[in-house]
Amino acid sequence: MHKISNFTGQARHGWERMTPTFGMSRPHSDMASHSLRRPHGAPPMTPPTGIDPTVNLSFNVPFSSTLGGPDVDDVLHASPGALQRWTFPEGTLEGTPVHNLPVHTSNVEALRRLCRQITESSNGRIEAVVFGSEPKSVASLQRRPQGLVTNVCITGEGETVRKMRARILNETPILLHLDTLSAYTGTDIFLLSPKLRDNDSAVVSSYGYASDNGLDQRFRVSIYGDMESAEHAKTRVLIMIDQILKRHVDAMKLELTMHTLVCGRTRKNIKLIEAATGTAIYFPPPFPRIFGYTPPGAHRRSEDEVYITGDTQEQIARAKQKLRELVMGVKIYVKDVIVNSNKIDNILLDRLDKVRKVMEMNGSYVLFPQLGSQRGLVRIQGTEVLHVERTVREIMALVRSTGFMLQAFG
Repeated sequence: MHKISNFTGQARHGWERMTPTFGMSRPHSDMASHSLRRPHGAPPMTPPTGIDPTVNLSFNVPFSSTLGGPDVDDVLHASPGALQRWTFPEGTLEGTPVHNLPVHTSNVEALRRLCRQITESSNGRIEAVVFGSEPKSVASLQRRPQGLVTNVCITGEGETVRKMRARILNETPILLHLDTLSAYTGTDIFLLSPKLRDNDSAVVSSYGYASDNGLDQRFRVSIYGDMESAEHAKTRVLIMIDQILKRHVDAMKLELTMHTLVCGRTRKNIKLIEAATGTAIYFPPPFPRIFGYTPPGAHRRSEDEVYITGDTQEQIARAKQKLRELVMGVKIYVKDVIVNSNKIDNILLDRLDKVRKVMEMNGSYVLFPQLGSQRGLVRIQGTEVLHVERTVREIMALVRSTGFMLQAFG
């Protein structure tokens, strides 16, 4: 068992400051014999010898270009401009690829403008070019991959190139998601008519939402936007519905990295509090610091603000008190791992949903550096040593599946 620092006294006073740490990948077989005591500071870095040469860096910008808009016949109401962005203009040929929707083409064009701006403002030191192409057929796949592959190629001094990569990733609306609930922050909103109920959803009838004609009687709200905005929007719509039902709304502050720890494994602690007090508790998204993009004119949700709704203020007050009692009783155990910084970016772009499931199942928190920051330190926190160790193992298994290893120290 690796030694893990116990930060019991810091449960209510924040965390020790995370020092950006860099390191190289180490095979797992070497980790067992490596001393796992926590260093007092960041490991020293050896300054590079010689002049950083000109490099060419090519990377993918993962636009969700396979994401289609809603069925126009289902739309009862759309936010201003949303229908025009997510549907093809009249006269568009049938079979036109989804990635030619106005919203997707405008994202690519905005990326081209950003790269031109970077190139023109660098006085010839940096050149950034965007390449887009449809994926080629793969023999092992039964059908051709869909979507548009968008890559950026940057040429220039190594350190400047890496900084420009981080800037591009953090100023681009990557990782678009479709959610069934929506709200107001920098997103496109659609109110959709009820959908036909299939045989697999017959259980809906036990809740009184189905009718004899096979229609689910609930209207649907769909939102299109980047991942963080969609999460925020979903919460705002749920709160709006609570207010329509004449429920009271209040909020309390709780440090971000405490959220999943307080919730417990599979959110059991929060479920018990909600059942005991008759309230609904809404936590913010767990990764607000890793993506730098914010839609123009939009506002991010406060990362440490927890919303609580209830029929009475007394219910909300009881829920707040139970949350405070949970925080007071939390013991925090911490373990740090060092990962190749480029591989961290791969996790943030492709595997974040799986990391979130690992956190929820173990009641732990995984603290990543910001996308493109070239920092290699990942911190895992939990309320029990077993939960921290289990989270580390599952994160290690996840990153091994992408073809690299972790170097851990406790």
